[in-house]
Order: sequence, then C-alpha cells, then structure tokens
Amino acid sequence: MHSFAVIEVEDGFEVIELITGQSAEDAAATQGGQLIDPGPYHSYEDANEVLEQLEVSDDREWPTARPRRVNHNSER
Repeated sequence: MHSFAVIEVEDGFEVIELITGQSAEDAAATQGGQLIDPGPYHSYEDANEVLEQLEVSDDREWPTARPRRVNHNSER
C-alpha cells in the first residue's frame, strides 16, 4: 500500500511517496527536505490537497510587495 507525506524543499512544498517501512522523517531527509506533514496520506491526491492548502496559507503569511502609489498631481 502506498502512502505519502508533505515536505518542504528549497523550491517549496512537495508530496513524496514513502517506501514501505520508511519513516516520513527519513524520507524527507533522503529528499533533502524538511518534514511538514507526515500523513500518512493513502493517495497522492489527498496529500496534494494538503500541499495546496499549505501553499495558500504560505502566500497569506508572505504577501508579495505591492507597488507604491505615486500622486503625480500633488502640489510641491
């Protein structure tokens, strides 16, 4: 039976497949990542759903910079 976990690597979050008998922590270390959610999720789709939720919450914590508005009509 397959199981999956969510890790974070340099490029962001990833879903990884766990090998039978392998801990989620060992699988994350093998991939060069940090364990975020050990699951275990029994389908890739379930793990990917969690990954997508993490990406949305990560975007909310670190919003992109907005351009500064400049008023060209102001008097000097």
